[in-house]
Amino acid sequence: MMIMIWYLKNNTTTLWIGTLILFLISFCVRFIALNQTPYANGWDGYYYVMQTHSFIEYGHLKSLDYSLIYPYFIIVTFFISDYELAFKIGCAILAGALTAVTLKTISGYCKNMNLAILGASITIFSPGITFFLSQFPKNFMGILFLLLVAYYLVRKRYLLAVLFIILSILTHRLTGALGIIFLLISMIRSISWKYLVGTFVAITLVSFLPGILHFTDLERFKGELSITPQFAPLSFINLKISSGIWNVEVILSAVLILLYLIWFIKHILQSRKFEIQAFLPVLMAAFILFPFFKMEHGSMGYRFFLLLPFVTPFIMVFALRQLAQRGVVLISLVLIISSGFSYRAYNPTLHDAPNRLYEQITATIQNHYSSKQYSLVIAHKSLAEIIIYKSEFDALNWSVPAHVNKEHVLRVVHGIPQRILSRYANAEIKYLIVRLNTNYCIVPESTWESILQQAADDKQFMELVYNGNNPFVARPEYLLKGKGI
Repeated sequence: MMIMIWYLKNNTTTLWIGTLILFLISFCVRFIALNQTPYANGWDGYYYVMQTHSFIEYGHLKSLDYSLIYPYFIIVTFFISDYELAFKIGCAILAGALTAVTLKTISGYCKNMNLAILGASITIFSPGITFFLSQFPKNFMGILFLLLVAYYLVRKRYLLAVLFIILSILTHRLTGALGIIFLLISMIRSISWKYLVGTFVAITLVSFLPGILHFTDLERFKGELSITPQFAPLSFINLKISSGIWNVEVILSAVLILLYLIWFIKHILQSRKFEIQAFLPVLMAAFILFPFFKMEHGSMGYRFFLLLPFVTPFIMVFALRQLAQRGVVLISLVLIISSGFSYRAYNPTLHDAPNRLYEQITATIQNHYSSKQYSLVIAHKSLAEIIIYKSEFDALNWSVPAHVNKEHVLRVVHGIPQRILSRYANAEIKYLIVRLNTNYCIVPESTWESILQQAADDKQFMELVYNGNNPFVARPEYLLKGKGI
């Protein structure tokens, strides 16, 4: 480690070699973490697998969701051929790229290779980054582009910054929006209004591409705020998805950010100078620690808080600039060694969908029904994606679209035992209720609607319907945007 740092400081060629070494370490740590299960990782893993499989086998995406993450996974799968394995390798490559980009960004700003390696080491060690990667690979790629936006803004290379903003928009709309905010903050005091207008026009034109931006995206923010403040780190820990070394990371990172915010305010008051490179982490910290976001699984506050480990390396630059060089090197070494254990904070049993069960349910559906007779299966998300990927059935995790004949639709019912469903089924249709598992049954959609009508006055039954993962809402406009089924 000491030899590598010496080389990195003294030779341009070995800078690239050292970056490659850190990239490979990061790649290996994340691949080992993700490969703890044979299935695609996270709750959305099979959505990406489904999309890739659909494009390679049928020449089009199953869901017309425009993002650069899909061509990326398609290219990786072209070389790997195993869809689940390609997903894991593709995610691990993104993790390695994050480490390399972090090293480049910090070294480009502070010209201190020891601090740059420390930042890269944090990205290798971080359990939070491993979890984020497994759950949100599209967001992860968007964050990579966002970091490059910040890097080129600090260096005042605005054309490259705009290029990566566009790539970020084409990958994930939220990171694209943050990139635009970064751009406006950095340019408003140092560049002609003509360039600002030109940039705004270019970004606006990109936003009109199908599936990129839509006014109905604002629906995503409904119900995300609360009048009761909360302290995001404690609220996140109370969700009980993190434990042990991950909780330590959350607490230490949160304390570091709070200390940084205090330093930043004091620095502004004393020097009256505005530094874009110091302010961008403050802006991200404001989103991460905003106390009026609701902290629930999948909520906006939850997703913003998961960005914590991405911001920490850059705050460390300011926090440890005065630390002795040996201390920085020692911390980096400890973090890289500890990554051999920290990856286990990602637990597929706890953090992933029960894919083995979904696979068994899909096999049962194939054994009982013909895809020629039933063109569509209504099932909750994750299960629907595995049904699409592993069978000849089409599936949807929303209510039946108006243009689809319900006589050719099956419904996977969750959370209502077969005996309770049978209670509200007429004698001639009881046999149509097929038990898939303790918590799952499958019925024709017409039978399901008949049962709902018979049970409409039974509040306990309807609570089971709504508390289970039973799609009964039409696909919202912000997801539809003119798409087909």
